[in-house]
Amino acid sequence: SATLSVLPKRGIDEMLRGPVPADVLAEKESKKDNEKPDPQEEAKFYVSAGRSWKASELRNMTWDELHQLWWQCLKERNFLYTQRDLMRSRNAPMPNGHRMRSVAQTMARIKTVLR
Repeated sequence: SATLSVLPKRGIDEMLRGPVPADVLAEKESKKDNEKPDPQEEAKFYVSAGRSWKASELRNMTWDELHQLWWQCLKERNFLYTQRDLMRSRNAPMPNGHRMRSVAQTMARIKTVLR
């Protein structure tokens, strides 16, 4: 049987950052559970994310698509707040901190388009 080289996508964070390479995943799994992870090593798991949605792109969407995108942004925002708190507790910089701004811009633009 063939082995998978990437993790299957399971959430919004993996959807936005892409699949985790198998060698990076194996390296993380090989570490002991009680060992505190190195923040620079953790940063390997976070690939640069895309841009926020433009209002012109949002105007071409149906109400249902905008509604779905709103909830995806809400999930992503909550994930980013959780990640920010985790990184603060480790005294480490947050990888891809610009994602919070992109999500906030998209949510604001969705509200503008719906008005």
